Amino acid sequence: PTIKFVKSIEGFESPWGVAYGNDGALYISDTDAQKISIFQNETKSNFVKFDSKPFPRDLSINPNGDVFVVLSSLGLIQRCDKNGTLGPKIGAKGRRQNELNRPRSVAVGGDYLYVTDTESNRIQVFGQNGQHIKSFGQSGLGPSEFQFPLCISQQNDLLAVTDCDNHRVQIFDRKTYELKFHFGTNGNSSGQFNKPIGIAFDQRGNIVVGDSENNRIQIFSPQGNFLAEFGQSGSNDGDFNGPRGLDVSQNGQIAIADFGNKRVQIFQITY
Repeated sequence: PTIKFVKSIEGFESPWGVAYGNDGALYISDTDAQKISIFQNETKSNFVKFDSKPFPRDLSINPNGDVFVVLSSLGLIQRCDKNGTLGPKIGAKGRRQNELNRPRSVAVGGDYLYVTDTESNRIQVFGQNGQHIKSFGQSGLGPSEFQFPLCISQQNDLLAVTDCDNHRVQIFDRKTYELKFHFGTNGNSSGQFNKPIGIAFDQRGNIVVGDSENNRIQIFSPQGNFLAEFGQSGSNDGDFNGPRGLDVSQNGQIAIADFGNKRVQIFQITY
């Protein structure tokens, strides 16, 4: 694959999550500004501003255009319709079975929401109307165990999770929740990670991973084999300072929340 820098969207305090809607609009959560922005037709505008301080993190959008955003400090997933009207909240703050302990990321897949319950080291599954379906995973270094699972993405029958402090990505069957495989070890060589955060599938099923403390993005095949990498520490176009969430559009644009540089960068991937 070849990667080309397209543009940088500036003017954020602490951009954390990004998600493309079906119409190509890009939704961006700005954690410390307590808001979500929308970037469409080369224009950035406010989508939702939160009154309290829920510290919105990652977000995901269903085919109807409903936006689900993780309100990390409240242990909730907030649903908003495509006009930015706040709907029901899902979850509750805590460590019990259907509660969330500083969650970071949500992925919509079919009728379900898949949530990284980060500080309880597990994945929680909810229906889109809020009922708790399942939780899986526990603290540890072994297969299907987590140390600080941060971001989650889904495509077809797969779930991909960045297992941040284990410096790896774990791939699960979305229907059975069984681990299929994992890849990555701690380091800065190609295919290694230092605290991976953002993750998304592209249209070919390749897995795009934000390698946050190595300040680069890596692309892997659907089997987890290293394909390409781009980025380095810095503040110029194509550089990163602690990349957080990322997403890939239908036409192969990668949006990355370049957290420390207070911007979102867009790249085009071609094969």
